[in-house]
Amino acid sequence: MTWQVSELFWRRLFLSGAIFNWSAAAVLAIWHRELGRLLGLAPAAEPAMYLHLFALAVAVFGWAYFMVSQDLNQVALVRLGAFTKLGVTAIVCAFWWAGTASWHLPALTAVDLSYAAFFFAFLRRAETSV
Repeated sequence: MTWQVSELFWRRLFLSGAIFNWSAAAVLAIWHRELGRLLGLAPAAEPAMYLHLFALAVAVFGWAYFMVSQDLNQVALVRLGAFTKLGVTAIVCAFWWAGTASWHLPALTAVDLSYAAFFFAFLRRAETSV
């Protein structure tokens, strides 16, 4: 038996991914100090510019997910997002493993890992429907 998912499901999934990324970007850009304290991270010595550039990248990925929610044929954007979410999860877990991040940060990236799994499922569906 094959699990069938509607087009509406995928559109809503990518829209929720956009909203998640935009929310994360806003929190990173505006409340990064408070977030760092909540997550048990040491204050960054690097210029705040790097953090804001990262927040911009997160927001741009949100825009890409929004574009996919409007046109499910944007498979290249889904592939880019899926691998990037895996990369974010791997980097965060590596810092946790090294002892420089609390367990809270990998727990938060479980959301990214979940989106990556859904994105890869979407890609599998897209490849079989071609």
